[in-house]
Amino acid sequence: MDIVGIDALRFGVTDLDAARRFFSDWGLNEIERSAAGLRFNTLDNGEIEVRLERDAGLAPAVVSGPTIREVIWGVASKENLDAIGAELEKDRKVTRDPDGTLHSTDATGYAIAFRVSRAVALPVSATPAVNLPGEVHRIDRRANFSTRVTIRHLGHVVFFAPNLQEASDFYMKRLGFLLSDAYVNVGTFMRARKAPQHHTLFLLNGAKPGAHHVAFEVGDFHEVMMAGMAMNQKGWETEFGPGRHVIGSNYFWYFKTPCGAATEYYADMDYLTEAWKPRQWKTVPAETIACWLAAPEPRWKAIANANDDS
Repeated sequence: MDIVGIDALRFGVTDLDAARRFFSDWGLNEIERSAAGLRFNTLDNGEIEVRLERDAGLAPAVVSGPTIREVIWGVASKENLDAIGAELEKDRKVTRDPDGTLHSTDATGYAIAFRVSRAVALPVSATPAVNLPGEVHRIDRRANFSTRVTIRHLGHVVFFAPNLQEASDFYMKRLGFLLSDAYVNVGTFMRARKAPQHHTLFLLNGAKPGAHHVAFEVGDFHEVMMAGMAMNQKGWETEFGPGRHVIGSNYFWYFKTPCGAATEYYADMDYLTEAWKPRQWKTVPAETIACWLAAPEPRWKAIANANDDS
């Protein structure tokens, strides 16, 4: 299945105004605003759609309150779309929109959809403005200190799955996702087959279902820091970070949101090929979560119990 990545996310929220303020401050481009809801996009046309949680047009929620209501995956062609539909119809309901978008559910009950990808190619950046000994790129000009960054790409989503093994198998065996790394019985990092970044989906073992976070890619470490500082100055609260993950290698900074799932700025994630060999950890050592962390008291004490009832 040639799935290329996340094309769109649909949220159900209780406060449209708060959601609009958050995603606008976050750096997304607002492309639609009406009484029915909001739409934003990234530089490569990844979409965020926000509606009131009682909107009948949203897929049913697996948890109450604001949350991600549907993940729309982009595929390479109509042939891929047809193949996915045929596969899913073997054991679950599949519906189709007039434009061909398929809607169904995954093994945990989360709403998923598929459409021919609407993503556009990102413009090639200029030579990185990083000066190194013996390698100078920025001459007679200062670095860019703007706090308004461009959100380039809708990178990955993270969900809790009480049925972790079954949920992971669904994506890998039924939809062709590839294993990137794993914490045994705790979490599975996966990437869509045509998505080169380390993960487009991370499933975490949890006592109950729920969305954990969604990640947005910016240009580099400097942009992660400038954007995160700006969010703090606007009153939005840090969830975790800033820091740098070991699994995926990406710089990160997570924020609490009024939309039910945290959001992450990230940059410089590992790119993988078929030569990559996944590693499986039997424990969750803290040093694999972050090789460095600016916050002295991380809010995530351990991934393993992040969604525990206790």
